[in-house]
Amino acid sequence: MAACLEWFGATASKDSSLELAPQCCLAVTAAQNDSHGDGGQQIHRRSWDTHPPPLCPGHNGAIIIPVSSVHYAFTGARLGRDDRNGVRVGSVRFQRLASLLRAQDLLPREGNAAFSVLGRPGLGVKLLCIVVGVSLIGVSASSFLMLSLQRQELIASAEASSARLSLAIKASLAYGMRNNDWSVVDSIAQNVASGTPVDRIRILDPQGVARISSTPGEVGTRFDRSQPVCQSCHAGADHPDVYTSVTSVGGREELLSISPLANEPSCQGCHTSTTGILGYLLIETPLTDLQRQLQAGFWRMALVAVGTLALLVGLLLYALQRLVTRPVGELARGLAEIGSGNLDCDVRVQSGDELGSLADAFRSMCEQLRVARGAMERRSAELAMLNEVAVAASQLLDLQQVLDLALDIVVNRLGMHAGLIYMYDPDTDWYVMRATRGATPEQCAEINRRRQSPAYDIPRQVVTSGKTLFIPRMAMDHRHDGIWGQEHRRSYVNVPLKSKGAVVGSLGLVSRVDQVLTEEQVRVLEAVGHEIGIAIDNALLVADTRRSEREASALYNLGVRISASLDLQQVLETVAEGARDVLGAEVGLVGLANFERQQVEIKAAAGAGAEGFKGQWVPLGHGPLGAALLRHEPMVAGSLGLEPFGEPVGGDGGMAFLAAPLERASTLRGLVAVAARAPRRFAPEDVRLLQRLAQQVAVAIENAQLYQSVRRLAVLEERERLAREMHDNLAQSLGFLNLKASVTDWLLENQRPDEARASLRELREASMSAYRDVRESIFSLRTAATAGQGFLPTLREYLDEYRIHYGVDATLEVAGPNLADLPTDVGVQVTRIIQEALTNVRKHAGTQRAWVRIARKSDGLEIEVEDHGRGFDLGQATAEGRQSFGLDVMRERAASVGGELTLDSRPGEGTRVRVWVPLAAGREG
Repeated sequence: MAACLEWFGATASKDSSLELAPQCCLAVTAAQNDSHGDGGQQIHRRSWDTHPPPLCPGHNGAIIIPVSSVHYAFTGARLGRDDRNGVRVGSVRFQRLASLLRAQDLLPREGNAAFSVLGRPGLGVKLLCIVVGVSLIGVSASSFLMLSLQRQELIASAEASSARLSLAIKASLAYGMRNNDWSVVDSIAQNVASGTPVDRIRILDPQGVARISSTPGEVGTRFDRSQPVCQSCHAGADHPDVYTSVTSVGGREELLSISPLANEPSCQGCHTSTTGILGYLLIETPLTDLQRQLQAGFWRMALVAVGTLALLVGLLLYALQRLVTRPVGELARGLAEIGSGNLDCDVRVQSGDELGSLADAFRSMCEQLRVARGAMERRSAELAMLNEVAVAASQLLDLQQVLDLALDIVVNRLGMHAGLIYMYDPDTDWYVMRATRGATPEQCAEINRRRQSPAYDIPRQVVTSGKTLFIPRMAMDHRHDGIWGQEHRRSYVNVPLKSKGAVVGSLGLVSRVDQVLTEEQVRVLEAVGHEIGIAIDNALLVADTRRSEREASALYNLGVRISASLDLQQVLETVAEGARDVLGAEVGLVGLANFERQQVEIKAAAGAGAEGFKGQWVPLGHGPLGAALLRHEPMVAGSLGLEPFGEPVGGDGGMAFLAAPLERASTLRGLVAVAARAPRRFAPEDVRLLQRLAQQVAVAIENAQLYQSVRRLAVLEERERLAREMHDNLAQSLGFLNLKASVTDWLLENQRPDEARASLRELREASMSAYRDVRESIFSLRTAATAGQGFLPTLREYLDEYRIHYGVDATLEVAGPNLADLPTDVGVQVTRIIQEALTNVRKHAGTQRAWVRIARKSDGLEIEVEDHGRGFDLGQATAEGRQSFGLDVMRERAASVGGELTLDSRPGEGTRVRVWVPLAAGREG
């Protein structure tokens, strides 16, 4: 039966044994020779529980199970290992085999990490392989050497016997050869070959031809002298007496003895003396007895070697098991325990060698691992605390929520008794408690009472120095006496809360009774303080952003309100009220500078009791406020008792005061100020906010002042225009009337009635003309008063009145449906130009038709007034200096709004007045 193996790591030996590595799975298929049909050998079953198979170690740490011992053979069955370390063939489980292998330390015992249950072989298997291999090599080498020596001795003894036999045969043959009686020689050879262990005797002549042979048929046969055996005698001049050699003939070893037959003096009667060798005697002796002796010696040697090997392997395995395998197994078990997380395991190795040192190192390593694990657990908790604080910093934006949550995390994670967070309050200039945990109101009050003394103000000291204060025993610091109780059994630490290198507050912690903080925990608290500082900084940044948004919105709304009015007093009162609201103060003030008196007068005041400030004067350069205004700098005062207005106002010295200058183009325009009741203190942010407000409202105040100036200037300009018109028209008409009245009176006195009547007619016409001029002036004033309704509506109303009063058909033509109206001031000037041009038409053109055309021209508006009246020579009128005063006024009006005026007239062809006004300067829509 041939065994076909299908497995990983198994081999079959020549002696029909199965070699199985313990860590491998095996599949065995039994078949009859090479046939794969149904001729498989029938299996005989016998239980291994009662008849365990013999086991012996094989090479490479495998286990050799003789096939004859395996009484199970299954066609296509597989032998493997199940999950309970049992070996199974097909569905049959062999628990007994695993127990047997473990009993002989060929499989690892349960929990023995020195052996490998799955995967590569363990240390015991490897040591077994090494011991067996080394012992086998040593015993085999010794046995081989002893057998070789025995063989050499037996061959040497046989060679000596063969040499003696050769000499005896030569002596026996000498007589027959001398007498040349070859029958006697042949008879001796046959007798020796048949009566002794000699197998064959031959005598060869010098040419290698057989003369005598104990084997019939060989006489006369020539032998080849080139054979190695022949060269031993023929290679040199000197020939040995006897030469022996072991040869193999037909698979059988024989001892060949060659003895040269020398030409002795007794032989020279038949042979010439020059011939040295007469022939050769060859004796072949079989070595069968020698082989039997060697084989008998081999089995004796094998028995001795096997016994020696077994004894040596057993002693070595026992020593290795006791001194190496078991200690290493203990170490491996300890490593396995550590791998499973058990750091309290003990390695039971009692040895003074390196393994004992290794066990001591192992126990030391376990202790260090226990310490390291404790440190790692503490570090994990600390990192978790840091992570929670960082998460709170990233998720919460409200400052108080950040402080409360951070303090809860620190106190709960570290198991502290109490915690307090201090932050700076600009209103009180003090580090106040912003969050507390575990501290009673009485304890907080006592801490604040003691902190009134700088020596007891620990938070300020920590923030100022930026260094942590750590007191391992609170009893060592008298500043905590009587506050927390049992101070000698508590620790205290106060760490600065830092962000970006700046200290934003401090964190104070009081430990529980008998809880002593370590330096490592203090370093962790410093890292936590850094995270809390970052969270506070982020919350403050968000608060500042929101405050900036509110301030920007308030400033924008204030700007909208003050931009809606050009009344100066209303603007000032709006600014005072807005400053009070934006700064959250009780009083808001606005004053304007009077450089003639070198003072600033308070023009507007808002807030309860603020009326007493109105009308007060602040001398420039006198007092703190006057000096600050003269330097164009803001001023902050802790109390109105500084008398910023020269004298105390309102009798309340408990109000903080903040003032900022109003300036435009580096020129002082006045001041804006706010006042708030104690304990309010104005911070730098308040100063910057009031300065921004002052910069914004300064423009609106200046615009209101300019508007008042413009209105006054417009009144003056209108008065000047009326003066010019009265001078050009009414005054001349009245002078003419006065002259005509005087002439008429003289004519009547001189009895010249006809001339007097003619003079009266001229007087009546002149008075009518003066009447029209007065009416037109009144009409123009009325038109200016209605200019607020828009340029085009005002112009259409004027043209309707013009047609009714003067009988001139003035037609308005507007080109373009999207023509935008002009601003009020520009529209008034253009309307006056059109009125002046139509007045000239009425007075000088002598026509009843006129046209007013308005059209868009590139980037401006073009207004044209045209008539088809008399016209005049423009060049001649210019040369004679006869341009009217009204034409100059029209040009001035056009130039005042950035426009241009041109005049075109020819005698008999009428006159055209063209005005261009830029849209950029006067467009509304």
